[in-house]
Amino acid sequence: MTRVLVTGATGFVGRQIMRALAASDVALIPVVRSGTEGFFNTSRGVEWVVSSPDIFAEPEDWWVEQCQGVDLVIHAAWYAEPGKYLQAPQNMQCLTGSLTLAKGAAKAGVRRFVGIGTCFEYDLTQGVLSVRTPLNPLSPYAAAKAGLIGLTKSLALDEAAFGITVNAVSPGWIQTGSQTNTEAVQGLTTPIGRSGTAHEVAVVISGLADAQNGYLTGQNIVVDGGNSIAEERA
Repeated sequence: MTRVLVTGATGFVGRQIMRALAASDVALIPVVRSGTEGFFNTSRGVEWVVSSPDIFAEPEDWWVEQCQGVDLVIHAAWYAEPGKYLQAPQNMQCLTGSLTLAKGAAKAGVRRFVGIGTCFEYDLTQGVLSVRTPLNPLSPYAAAKAGLIGLTKSLALDEAAFGITVNAVSPGWIQTGSQTNTEAVQGLTTPIGRSGTAHEVAVVISGLADAQNGYLTGQNIVVDGGNSIAEERA
């Protein structure tokens, strides 16, 4: 049975990831903030719960211990307080903590790693994203997420020879508790005509949990309702 460790498991996207994976034949290990361990007491598929007061402050050895016997890490945790997350200094701690997690997972023998990106790191001044849109992070959040995408590609190359895959999933305009009114309006401009849901992002991520999915690596899978390819038809 595939054993999956999920950070940010109680978050907007994390909860949907847990639900999607619970429908599969996997053993789930949610990572939660200390004091919320009971959140998954009755959840299907949960093998055990890992807790920490701050996962981004945990050392590499701590992650090596937590990742023992884990096949896949889905890293959905990030600082996301509504109205504050874009400019928050905590973004840099999230980035460095994510690197520590990735190193610990690799040392523990984790075969697959999936991080959660965003579309904020791209140049949004043109209104519509395309596959040719350059990086242009204009906030600490965007810069940190751009760094996470770079980390994904670097680790994918470094670990490929060992059969380890590393990918990122980057949501576009997603309807969550941290979405602003401006972002909700932007969601209406996508080809599909609405913001996505956390469940729709989770479905994509859960597909990467398939034990036979061993050839996809170094990719940033964008879940944005077709926004990033809209200009290709112009």
